[in-house]
Amino acid sequence: MEETRWTSVLTDGPGETVRSIVARVMNAIAITPYAQLDSLALLHQVLLFTYAAREHLSFSANVDVNSRLSLALEAVSADLPLFLHGGLVEVAWIVEHLDRMSRDGISGLAEEANYLAAIDELIFAELDKDVWQGHYDLISGLVGIGVYLLERLPRPSARRYLERVIYHLDRSATATEDEIRVWRTSPAHMSSSERMLCPVGGYNLGVAHGIPGVIRFLSECVANSIRPTKSRALLDEAVKWVLMQVDPFDGSNFPCWITPGRVIKRTRLGWCYGDLGTAASLFQTAEIIGNSPLKMSMLDVLRRCAERVPQRTTNVGICHGCLGVAHVFNRIYHSCGEVVFRTRAIEYYLHGASAFMSFGSADHKWGFLEGNCGSVLALLAGISSIEPAWDRSLLLSDNVSFAIGLSH
Repeated sequence: MEETRWTSVLTDGPGETVRSIVARVMNAIAITPYAQLDSLALLHQVLLFTYAAREHLSFSANVDVNSRLSLALEAVSADLPLFLHGGLVEVAWIVEHLDRMSRDGISGLAEEANYLAAIDELIFAELDKDVWQGHYDLISGLVGIGVYLLERLPRPSARRYLERVIYHLDRSATATEDEIRVWRTSPAHMSSSERMLCPVGGYNLGVAHGIPGVIRFLSECVANSIRPTKSRALLDEAVKWVLMQVDPFDGSNFPCWITPGRVIKRTRLGWCYGDLGTAASLFQTAEIIGNSPLKMSMLDVLRRCAERVPQRTTNVGICHGCLGVAHVFNRIYHSCGEVVFRTRAIEYYLHGASAFMSFGSADHKWGFLEGNCGSVLALLAGISSIEPAWDRSLLLSDNVSFAIGLSH
C-alpha cells in the first residue's frame, strides 16, 4: 500500500476534548482491581497503555505495564481456544506485537520468547494435520492464525506454517454454483441466531467471519511471497465471486450472507459486516496487488458509505460500533487522502467520545473488539501521529504500515 505518514485528524478544540476524555477513561481503567480482570483483559490494557505511552499521553494513575503483562501471562488458561480474538492466538499476537514494538524503545519482553514457543507448538500441531477441522475465519479460525504468523515474520517457522495455512485454505475452498472456489461456512461454525437465518450454512461476506477477511489475508501472503502463485489464484477467484454478489439497489452493495434461496443484507456501517468493512478490505487488497480497477470500484463504494447520514448508535466498539467506523474511515483517508473520509472519521470519533463523558471505574467491559480498551485505542488513533499498528489484528494495516509506525 502507499506509504502515508500517520497524522492526527482530531486537532485543536475537538482534539483536546478527546484527549481529556481518553485520559479520564484510562485513569478509570488503571485503578480497576486486577481481581476483576481476566488474562485477556489485562493484555488488552497492556496494549492500550503501551500505545498511550508512545503518544506521551499524561494521566494521573501510576501504571506498571510490565507487571500487568506478567500477571496476564500467569493467568492465561491453557484451555483457551486457538482464536485470534478471544483465545490463545490473541495472547500470542499481543505479546509478539509488543515485542516488535520493543525494538523501538520498549523493554522487558525478551523473556516471553519461550512463552510464545509453547503456543506456537500448539498451533503448529494443528496445522500439521492433513485436514483442518475448525473455522476458516479471521476471528476464530485459519485466517486468524495466519495473521499471527504474519506478525512472526521473518522467522522461518512463521513462513513455513503460513504455507500450511495456504494449504488448508486451498483444500477447504469449494466450488459454488458458478464453479468458483470460495469458502462456505457450515452450521457448526455459526451462532444460533445465524443458524436461524441460514439453517444449512452459507457464504459469509463479512470481514470478521467471512470471505473478505480471507481475501485480505491472501493479499498479505502475496506481498510476502508466501506461496505467491497459489495465494494469488485463490485471491483472484474469491474477489471475482464477491464482486458477482454486488447489488447496489437496496441500500447496501454487499450482502452479509448468501444461503440457498436467500440473500441477507445489512445496511448499517461497521468493520465486521457491511459495505464499509468489506469495501475497505477489497480496497486495501487492490492497493497491495496493484489492481487499479478494483481499487477505484471499491473507492466508489467507500465514498457512498461516507455520503450516508452518520449513524447515531450507543455502540462505540471497534467491531460494529461507531469508533470502529471512525477508524476505518481514518484508515481510508490515510490511504487516499480524500477529505470526505477525514470528515466522516471526525464525526464518528466525536460521537463515540461523547459516550464516554459519564464513564467511571464501574464500567468493566475492558475487551478489544467490543470493549473499552479497543474503543480507546481507536480514539488514540484519532489524536495521534503514531501509526496504530494494533489494527493489523483486524487486517486494516500491513507490514509496511507497521514499519512506518516504528519510525516515528
